[in-house]
Amino acid sequence: MILAGNKNKTKIKNNFLSKKRNTFLTPVNMIFIASSVIILFGSVAATSSVVFSFVTSRVDTSYPTSLPWVEDKYQCEQFGRTWRNGECWDSEHSHTF
Repeated sequence: MILAGNKNKTKIKNNFLSKKRNTFLTPVNMIFIASSVIILFGSVAATSSVVFSFVTSRVDTSYPTSLPWVEDKYQCEQFGRTWRNGECWDSEHSHTF
């Protein structure tokens, strides 16, 4: 009798452990994990392409800037800048300057 009781406990315990091991890999969980990974990679790809295009478009763009400390046309043109409307304009400035 004592041994039979232990067999039932062992069988119940083994049955419980086998069910517990397989609860993570259910079809619903697998679909959730797969869709989460797809969404994560899609978000990373979309974000990185937007950031990359923003950074590269801004690096190549120059913004003309008036240089108030240059007061005459000769001094302005001597350094390769443009004299326009009584002001010296430099077109090599970056927006991050």
